[in-house]
Amino acid sequence: MKKQTLFSILCTILLLSGSWMHAQESEDYVPAPIRVVSAFLELTEDQVRNLIFLREDLHSTVAPLVEVKKGLTEDLKAELASDEPSADYVGELVIEIHFIKSQIKEAHIAYIGSFEAMLNDDQLRKYGAIKLAVRLQKVIPAFEKLSLIGPGTKRPGHRPTDRPVSTDRPTDRRVSVDVTVDTPANDR
Repeated sequence: MKKQTLFSILCTILLLSGSWMHAQESEDYVPAPIRVVSAFLELTEDQVRNLIFLREDLHSTVAPLVEVKKGLTEDLKAELASDEPSADYVGELVIEIHFIKSQIKEAHIAYIGSFEAMLNDDQLRKYGAIKLAVRLQKVIPAFEKLSLIGPGTKRPGHRPTDRPVSTDRPTDRRVSVDVTVDTPANDR
């Protein structure tokens, strides 16, 4: 009986792992971040395929550079930890690390440029709104700490009596958004 149960469990695990692997490797698999971006920007099937290609190209360009940078950083740490670090060698390593970082940055800039080039005007406006929201996230806490935004904040052109303030409002203002995207098979 124990052998049958163990065998059943083992078979189930193998079947489930095989299904998961197939889902990851199938041509119609689209990672969740790409599905969300696709839904928000209303990307076409071709744009989704292009984004997947651009992302894979970025990864294949940057991954080896990251590995080289890691090795150079380890060499630099080891040299600095030695009894008498060589100033020349440390300088060379710092310059090489800086060069690798600039190559990674250039690859990322090219990736973003290629992504923006495939968007239409409406999609570019939406993408611009996302980039603006990211920048604003850094300053919002300062405005909140100074009570310049939040409950009771006056907006330009509005009088305090324009909007009644209720004291029985819930303080929890979480918003939940569910996004579902149907994506067709992606031919590469």
